[in-house]
Amino acid sequence: DIGLGSLVFSPDSQSFAYTAKTANSWFVVVDGRAGKRFDVIYSLTLMFSPNSHEVVYVAGLGDKKFVQIGEEVGGVYEEIKADAISFSPDGMHLAYVARVGNKWVVVRDGIEGKQYDEISSTSLAFSPDSQRLAYAAKSGDRWFAVLNGEESKPYQSVGLSKYSFSPDGKRLAYIARTWGDDNSDGKEWCMVLDGKEGSRYPGIPGGYFAFSPDSQRLAYVVL
Repeated sequence: DIGLGSLVFSPDSQSFAYTAKTANSWFVVVDGRAGKRFDVIYSLTLMFSPNSHEVVYVAGLGDKKFVQIGEEVGGVYEEIKADAISFSPDGMHLAYVARVGNKWVVVRDGIEGKQYDEISSTSLAFSPDSQRLAYAAKSGDRWFAVLNGEESKPYQSVGLSKYSFSPDGKRLAYIARTWGDDNSDGKEWCMVLDGKEGSRYPGIPGGYFAFSPDSQRLAYVVL
């Protein structure tokens, strides 16, 4: 077998990789050379680092999963979210979401962050300057925007994605649903920019906001 969706070129176009299976084992083929063998490789996770130097993918042996980085093995976990693996733009940092028991953590450069009940896969994002990492995490019924390990105030929900950072990487914007109050009149949604809440509205659609190229202005749609 050859893994569906696994064919990938390096960013510099000089190397080519894919996942393959013979007998009962899976492996990655890079420029014609077969790598280590595993019980399973999640083909859609196969990627090159931005500098084209390393191949990264999620593999499994028995009931354990881990991120394979070139010839090195990352931490071993019960589960790793296949859609939540991200390199920083400069290729110097790697982050992913993994399960530890019944909790979830973000692992950045091999170091585990705080444990949460849930971490949004689509929220994991490095800033364009590669200096900051953000994601949305949940403890109990409270969601937080987590920026370099620092939590925001709690919200009912947090809408954060790779588009949440400004072009210069210095600003962070996300949609949040507040707990409201007796005078909220159903207006519980706000845009949070640099930790400061904007005006509240009945709704703010996800995906409908953008920074100006100079990172000084933010536009978004409200209901």
